[in-house]
Amino acid sequence: MKEEVMSRMGSYQAALAEVDAAEAGVVSGSPEELERLEVAYAAFEATGGYTVEGRVSAVLGGLGFSASDHEKRCDTFSGGWQMRIALARLLLSEPELLVRGIRTTATTTMNTAKFFCEHYHDERRWFVLQEALMFQGKHKSVT
Repeated sequence: MKEEVMSRMGSYQAALAEVDAAEAGVVSGSPEELERLEVAYAAFEATGGYTVEGRVSAVLGGLGFSASDHEKRCDTFSGGWQMRIALARLLLSEPELLVRGIRTTATTTMNTAKFFCEHYHDERRWFVLQEALMFQGKHKSVT
């Protein structure tokens, strides 16, 4: 399941592919080969490649998956858990915009907003929190 979740992390996947290609291209150790490898490693680091496992684990854990679930096949999960897998894949793809299209309880909205804000530390964070607080104001049954 972890591989499926990571499959939409475009910049990470591209950087990883470039590292693999650069490593495979180092045959003689020429300056050009080593420079390509150095550039590939820098791009990999810039995309958060060295911290990706931790980010994936944090998102999956936040959605209720145990560490042992990470290596299970997606088709072993029920439909509800597969929706969480899809949400994890979406969150880890670092979208510019997320639109929630289903009605949900105020408590679920606040929990989702809290989770999103813990994992994103830019302008998206304020927008999600603002929307959740507006939702909470309309629905006083938040616990």
